[in-house]
Parts: sequence; C-alpha cells; structure tokens
Amino acid sequence: IFTKEKLEPFTEFNWNFDTVTGIRRQTCSADDLKKLGSRKVIKNFTFSECDFFGKFSSPKLTFKECTFEKCDLGRCTWLDIKFQNCSFNRTSLTQSTFDSCQFLDCKWSEIGLSGNETHIKECLITNPGDLIRSGYTNLDLEQLKKNKTDPSYQTMRLEQSKLKIARVVLASLERIG
Repeated sequence: IFTKEKLEPFTEFNWNFDTVTGIRRQTCSADDLKKLGSRKVIKNFTFSECDFFGKFSSPKLTFKECTFEKCDLGRCTWLDIKFQNCSFNRTSLTQSTFDSCQFLDCKWSEIGLSGNETHIKECLITNPGDLIRSGYTNLDLEQLKKNKTDPSYQTMRLEQSKLKIARVVLASLERIG
C-alpha cells in the first residue's frame, strides 16, 4: 500500500468472520481461505490497508457489499470470483490477474491500474467506465522528484494505462456477451 509512514509487519488474517466486521493492516492468503471449504459468501466486511496474495480460486466465492480500502490486490490471481456491490477505494489492481470474475455494481475510487500488468480475461464488469475513470496515479511532487519524473508525464502514463485497460475490458466483454 502507498503510505509515507513506516509500517510494522502485518499479521495474517485467519478468515474468521464470526466476531469481526472488518480488519486493518493484515495479509490475506488465498491458501488459508481455501482451508475453510468450498462455498463462501463474505458479506458486509471491510478490508482496510490489507495485502492479498495467492491464487483465489475457491468455487462460489462471493464478496458481497464489502469494502476494500487502500488494499493491494496485486500479485494475485482471482479465478471465478464474484464481487457484488463492493467498494474499491484507493486499492491497487496492478499486477493482478482476474479470470472469469464478475464485478456487479461495484464502486470504484482512485484505483491503481496498469495497462501492461493488470490482466482481465473474460470478466463481467457492469460499470466498466466507472472502473476506467477511477484510475489513479501519484502526483506527489516530492515522490515524483525522487523518481525523476513530473506530473504531466505521470498523467500521460495514466491515460495510456486507462486506454489499454478499456481495450482489455471491451475484449473481455465481447467474449462473454
């Protein structure tokens, strides 16, 4: 996650939803989730500043009315997962692979995307324009100077990424109808 503060190591989430309605600064492992069985609906849960990793491929896994706030979904594969009425705020999809997933009526705000590293295959996104418009890039002058770039260059790169993502989403929607 992008933050200027020094973070302590995250604890690992055990996927127990019985006593909590959300978690903060935890890692979320696909392998640990698979141990809980095959059919899961995760409803009204908030993931805040969480780091997801692994291959999320549990059959019938649905995230319903969940919030992903400042999460990193990158370096993950999401296979046949349904996201229904979820909110994604300042969340990174860079280096993610989404295959045969559904994003039904999700809300998108300041999303990290990469035209080359965000992979979307045969996914249904009911509001793809909102996803693409939500694309975000860091325009912090201090950070940009460290990387020897400037806001106009970063903005141009973001627009290129949005264009690539739009093409990928269009191709995905063409294949699944």
